[in-house]
Amino acid sequence: FNERHRLKVLFPLTGGIADVFNEEGEIEIKAQLLTLTFLPGLAWEYRPYDNWFLVPAIQAGVARDFQLDTNAWLYSISLRSYAWWDWGKQRFGLGNRLLGAGQRVESTTNNTGFALLESGVEWDHLLPWTLRNQALSASTYFLWQHYWDAARLDAFSGEQTTLINHYKLGITFGFRNPVTIFRFIPIHRVGMAIGRGNYLGGAQIRSITLNLGFPLSYD
Repeated sequence: FNERHRLKVLFPLTGGIADVFNEEGEIEIKAQLLTLTFLPGLAWEYRPYDNWFLVPAIQAGVARDFQLDTNAWLYSISLRSYAWWDWGKQRFGLGNRLLGAGQRVESTTNNTGFALLESGVEWDHLLPWTLRNQALSASTYFLWQHYWDAARLDAFSGEQTTLINHYKLGITFGFRNPVTIFRFIPIHRVGMAIGRGNYLGGAQIRSITLNLGFPLSYD
């Protein structure tokens, strides 16, 4: 539309593997792809100020479990806020998101869902290097995810998982501002994060994820 309004088409594709940690607690990533999720949608970016944007979004798609040979139909609606402040070579970012989502597994008749609150901070530092005449930077972020009333999700095989809190500590590297190659392919950042959370009853969840930057700063 203009500098303050922008409509985005979302095409996120995510693959998943299980058993990242072995019985001794060591990282042991298996090469087998267990799940694949495609969740397309639309997002509307509105900038009240130059350093702050609000993004409502709606998405719907499908997740495939290759081991159980079944699908889950997914949908979500969200409102995200991200603001940042620059001091010399440093950038401090603050992000928040409210999200409601649901799923229906083909092998069951029940619909399940959850409401999620996400809050996080990011610290980004400019590096003394450039690529394609654009400045490179590295960042560190912390993200807290809280599931209201504890998220009760039916797994593909029928058992129920109840998650309350999830914490992520991540690093990213790339361009501070997105760069377009071949006139239409945007390139921004890449990174990884380690996560830790808790199920209702005290059980723990641990994870390693790849990302395209601070999760609350991009679609």
